[in-house]
Amino acid sequence: MSDGEQAGNGFTRIAAGEPSDSELARIEAEIGLEASAFEAALAEPYWPILTVSGDAVILALRAGRYALGGESVELTDVVLAVGPKFLVTISAPNAPITAALAASVAAAEGGSLAAFHAATDTVVDSYLAVLEGLDRDIRQVEREVFSNERGNPVERIYQLRRAVAELEQVITPLGDEPLERLVRRKIPAWMGEDPYGAWLASAGLGEMDRQVRGMAGRVRGLRSLLDSILSANLTRVGLQQNIDMRKISAWVAIAAIPTMIAGIYGMNFEHMPELSWTLGYPYALILIATLCGVLYWRLRKNDWL
Repeated sequence: MSDGEQAGNGFTRIAAGEPSDSELARIEAEIGLEASAFEAALAEPYWPILTVSGDAVILALRAGRYALGGESVELTDVVLAVGPKFLVTISAPNAPITAALAASVAAAEGGSLAAFHAATDTVVDSYLAVLEGLDRDIRQVEREVFSNERGNPVERIYQLRRAVAELEQVITPLGDEPLERLVRRKIPAWMGEDPYGAWLASAGLGEMDRQVRGMAGRVRGLRSLLDSILSANLTRVGLQQNIDMRKISAWVAIAAIPTMIAGIYGMNFEHMPELSWTLGYPYALILIATLCGVLYWRLRKNDWL
């Protein structure tokens, strides 16, 4: 469903949520932007793309939202189309980013280009919130790995690794093509002639591009940190397993002493030493206890127990 309104600063703002063909036709009739211009942007954009149709610039990107404690990134497709006299925003009706887009566009001072910049900046800011959430959970997992408590957070590490990879697929292409293209002014002439567009081309988009590239660097850093944490966790698990095996082997060695002595005296031969000795039974028990105690002391001294 689409909702068109005349903004106070002289352009038409249309908000649409997952528009159908008929709604795209309505948008075309209202602002003159052909419905076919949205085909590439609405065709399941798994990475940011920028297309130009006449005087309109169409930017398809994905907003992010991090589920704290769930180690997952929720991505929402956002399409922005800007022209000299209009701005179209397309996003899921119930997504949190939709309300944020409406608020940022309403607060923008200037024409359609200023509102477009505000909407784009809102989407970029959503990545910062995701990065902060990922950073908190990754630091928490790092503390778990190096704590003295027994546990194996490998599943959580893999979930965080997947979340980081999803965010990287969104952020990195945004700085590689769409923003770079806007910064280099490979755009319709009216954007450079617009009073706000002159600042946007010289400073605003450059600042946003640097911000996105900085976030891409942070994402790569988090990915490397997770790889290091996973490697450290696997090493720690291996060391713990070796310690457990040493303890098991030590107790098996201690248990072998009474087993051996009891096995010898349990063979029931007629002529065996100490069979008719009154103190033979307590002697055997004392011998077992003494040998087991000496072996336990030696193993404990060598840090096997």
